[in-house]
Amino acid sequence: MDSKAHKLGPAARAAPEATLGLGCYSCAFFGPCGGTFTDFDCMSGCCGRPSTCTLACPRAHGFVRVLEDCGGLSSNGNWGIQQRSPQSLPLYIPMIQHGYRRAEPLDWPIVALPTFAVTRVGATSGQIVASTDELKLRFRLGQNTRVILVSVDGDARLENFWRKRHRHRLPEALARIGIEHITGPNFSFPINVPRTDHLTNRRRMLICCEEFSRAGLSVIPHLNGINQKDWDTWRDVLRDHKDICYVCKEFQTGGSIARIGAWHIRQVLELEQRLGRALHLIAVGGARHLNLLVELSGYTIIDSVPFMKTCFRRVWSQTTADWMFMRTSPGAPLNKFLLANIGRYSELLERSRIRLQQHQLNFSPAISEAGDEAEGKCGATPGAHEDSLQLFASLTQLGGCGRL
Repeated sequence: MDSKAHKLGPAARAAPEATLGLGCYSCAFFGPCGGTFTDFDCMSGCCGRPSTCTLACPRAHGFVRVLEDCGGLSSNGNWGIQQRSPQSLPLYIPMIQHGYRRAEPLDWPIVALPTFAVTRVGATSGQIVASTDELKLRFRLGQNTRVILVSVDGDARLENFWRKRHRHRLPEALARIGIEHITGPNFSFPINVPRTDHLTNRRRMLICCEEFSRAGLSVIPHLNGINQKDWDTWRDVLRDHKDICYVCKEFQTGGSIARIGAWHIRQVLELEQRLGRALHLIAVGGARHLNLLVELSGYTIIDSVPFMKTCFRRVWSQTTADWMFMRTSPGAPLNKFLLANIGRYSELLERSRIRLQQHQLNFSPAISEAGDEAEGKCGATPGAHEDSLQLFASLTQLGGCGRL
């Protein structure tokens, strides 16, 4: 068996030299799964309560019902996913969580909105905005502001969306509000459950992408995976869809850890090489990994740092290189603060990207052999890499301010 076909995932508890679990070889699901290195097999994650378990666990009494709900375990097939010809995306797109505390529309070229704040699928009525004008009014956006919907959220909202998407015709409703792109839902791949649950979640991600496309939306697939087999599957999907340029990955939960984030970014790099074409990664919460993202062909960072800082009356100070508290009168609108924070945050990201790219040039083999003179010509300074990392340690620190 080719050892390269089963690379350890970043969250694996096994040592790098560990072999595939002995129980995996005889498992009926080994083909679509790829196996586990953590234990004898993945059933060590079984809760032991089959009568009440709602996961796609082979021991659960509802296993067949879960498989019927998503149509099986395999992700093979010709998925009808469409992505419109991509317009250029900037380095940074601000996430706007809501339209409160602002009296005037935010005039910014492009913003991201949470999909499930737009659909409000948590409400009993399944409310959703009915038009582009209503969307801009609810989130206080300028009329010329382009919108991307990001479908990254907690399990409860994702499961709610899955249950209600047909009853309230949510894909069709989203297609009527004039958004530019929508990312696929990030159904989770926790490491403490049987792998069959990952397989059903991956299939549900693809089903939602297909339903979005069928409704007329431009879809950005969300790439979840914990082992090499998962990434092989995404390679096969993208190989069948040469029009897909943008892909999405979130770095807020497990991906916020340096070694895990680095593993996923390396997988995207390898995916580009295996496909033989460039991809543009939508890195949700990815500012903390900017030093790694600069290796990619293209990338855009989405997060709520400027938005949440504004809500808590924090403004970025160029003098102190920190978020400073700004006292306001009760009920005062935050329009100016939000616009200033987004602008400064975007500028800092761009400056840090340039410094990191210069740092890479300085320490590339061709330049290092030439000595200090070549380094001076490049324009970067020693320690630029460390300075950029220190900057973003403070820049992206949310403290108690909440979400993405």
